[in-house]
Amino acid sequence: MSSFDAFEVHRLKARVPLQNGRMLLIQGVRNIYDTNEVDGQGVDGETAKLVFIGKGVDQPGLQESLIKTLSGTLTTEV
Repeated sequence: MSSFDAFEVHRLKARVPLQNGRMLLIQGVRNIYDTNEVDGQGVDGETAKLVFIGKGVDQPGLQESLIKTLSGTLTTEV
């Protein structure tokens, strides 16, 4: 697993197409997050889009960890 330095997420915006044809909208500021599921008209084949604003969020190790987590391939050591 890749390592990364400390980071801070100040703001998050995301559009995640779901398998049922709907769209999950996510927005957050600091520790407050809101999600809404809406009609995903025209989302076939669309990929998820996430925008992070903060400190240290551009690290390759953090990006790799996020992608592995979202794809369900992240393993944890005990």
